[in-house]
Amino acid sequence: MAGLDLTGFTSLTLTSQDNDNYTDTIVMCLTLTVTSVEPSCVAPDALTVDAVTADSATVSWTSDAGSFEYQVVVGGEAPAETGTATSDSFVTLTGLSGNTTYDFYVRTVCDGGVVSAWSSVSFLTAPAPIVPDYLNDFATFPGDLWTESQGPFGAPDPAITTSLWIQDGFANNGTTGAAKINIYTTTVDEYLISPMFDLSAGPYYLNVDAAATEWAQQLDAIWEADDFVALVVTSDAGASWTEMYRWDATNSPGLAGAAMPEIELTGYNDTMFAFFASSDAGGTQDIDFFLDNFSISSTSLGVDDNQGVRLFSYYPNPVNDQLTIRAQKNVDDITVYNMLGQVVLSQKPNSLDCTVDMAEMQAGAYFVKVSIDNSVETVRVLKN
Repeated sequence: MAGLDLTGFTSLTLTSQDNDNYTDTIVMCLTLTVTSVEPSCVAPDALTVDAVTADSATVSWTSDAGSFEYQVVVGGEAPAETGTATSDSFVTLTGLSGNTTYDFYVRTVCDGGVVSAWSSVSFLTAPAPIVPDYLNDFATFPGDLWTESQGPFGAPDPAITTSLWIQDGFANNGTTGAAKINIYTTTVDEYLISPMFDLSAGPYYLNVDAAATEWAQQLDAIWEADDFVALVVTSDAGASWTEMYRWDATNSPGLAGAAMPEIELTGYNDTMFAFFASSDAGGTQDIDFFLDNFSISSTSLGVDDNQGVRLFSYYPNPVNDQLTIRAQKNVDDITVYNMLGQVVLSQKPNSLDCTVDMAEMQAGAYFVKVSIDNSVETVRVLKN
């Protein structure tokens, strides 16, 4: 026996058959020679996908050849008979749809039009930025495209996708409809992260409701000095985060709950927000903090609808030289941060009418944090 083609087989079994019902002694001398034949056209391997966005991705592969065909299809669809020719061992795909799974196929084209088998890899594009108006009422947790993480302030770990944020009833009323974090011990460094928003058509207005109670009770929270929850923002896909507002022992929303002072969003483009909860020094206090009705809208809720929580007015925005701040109570502190979170100006005016000199600052966006009577509000200002 010779020339038996074993292509596609993984094992070989030889058997004998006794046809006369007598006991026979059979001696077989078998020399088995298996010849491996390399394919004439080797398929690409080591496919990798990088730089994935909502509408693009770069795929690369390894091959000694110099001619290929590739194609990309929505996940689960069968590839076509032929693809797009290329002499590179990578390709940047554009015009993709956000939050969609794709299958990428590539094969080698050899001499004489011989082609290899297809090699493939799958990937998921990033969600397309959401254009407001937008509301997350936390009826489902954490909400569509919301994510979780852990890590120090301003640096959520991208490898961690869980946190201590959970679903519960607002201010411990019921068991659903709000996001809750239990702040206790020294191990709370938890992030609840929003989807990406396209805010280029702003201004928009950000609002959220908060409450804080004693753990599993309907009593006003008693905060440890180190406990806080901060609303932070990033405009560089998470490379850096800047604080916009903070809840702590000085401005607890309590059992009754309170709307956060409305934040005007001007000058932003692709932007994400996150709520960071922290307790680093320990202590005996054990509190629950709640969030509900996170909204970004194209119209302001206004002072009346927002229960008069606006601490001050400010103008002009954008500003060329001097930013004016006017309040009904004395302004205790004004701190100006750049987009990297660095303090570029700090002053203690102790007056109702204040002027912030921004004439020498570089053009760009800044956060101005104003403290009035133990309350803090942060606004975003553009410098021309």
